[in-house]
Amino acid sequence: MILELLFIFFIFTIYFFFYVEYKVNKNNNIYEYDKELTRQNINNEILLKMPFYFDGSHLNSSLNVSDYKIIKNDKKHQYKQYNMIENEILLLKPYIKTYLKDNLYSIKSGGKIGIHTNQESVNYYFARDGNAQLFLIHPRFKDNFETNQLDRKELQDHIEKNEHFHRLDFKKGTIVYVPNNWIVYIKNIEKKNCCIEKISYSSLINKFMFYFKKKV
Repeated sequence: MILELLFIFFIFTIYFFFYVEYKVNKNNNIYEYDKELTRQNINNEILLKMPFYFDGSHLNSSLNVSDYKIIKNDKKHQYKQYNMIENEILLLKPYIKTYLKDNLYSIKSGGKIGIHTNQESVNYYFARDGNAQLFLIHPRFKDNFETNQLDRKELQDHIEKNEHFHRLDFKKGTIVYVPNNWIVYIKNIEKKNCCIEKISYSSLINKFMFYFKKKV
């Protein structure tokens, strides 16, 4: 009897983690999180799989990009991508076992982080310096975006003008949680460089499924 209960509990746990990993909230909303800012509350909030943002200015330490290793110089989109090597932000860290990917984007005036989605379990965007505009698009609209035509100006104009897509004034110190599979587009609107940190966590299930997809 005990073994059967343990087996049922194991199956339920696995099912729960798969469900959370691939759940898509049907509501096309984004909201400001203004409750108690604790690690427990943030972890509870991301289970809703709905984008939210909050003021993380107190977590925004000084930056010196020369301290980091450059991994990409995208002249077309006018940004440089760096691999961040510094202490993890504990407030954002999931409680379950995850693998961290932390990149910094230094974007020139008029530059952008092009239209993309995230496959990792948990994704945060942190405006470290300067101000930008961040556009978020619910997965229900994914058929509007052909993967081989994401750089078309017409498509970017469509995003910026569409009332069903969310536009957020991405001010310095703001942290945004973006669920996996949501479409993201970021544009620097200032006359100077802005710096956006992207913090992603992948669970063991996420790693397993990504590996399985590559093999199929």
